[in-house]
Amino acid sequence: MGATLKFTFIGMTPVEVPVTSGTLNVEMADAPTDLDEVVVIGYGTQKKALVTGANLNVKGDQIC
Repeated sequence: MGATLKFTFIGMTPVEVPVTSGTLNVEMADAPTDLDEVVVIGYGTQKKALVTGANLNVKGDQIC
């Protein structure tokens, strides 16, 4: 039985490629999802609704 590699990246559709001898060429396509609802964290992604904490935007002229 041959091995299969699974390639994933945020905002892209996952691709599974069977391992063969030689070079593997992998093409990934944009995922049809809304990335505005995703927060990237150190170990994966989470929906914004699940992230707790405060987010604050400060403009440069507001800093004294």
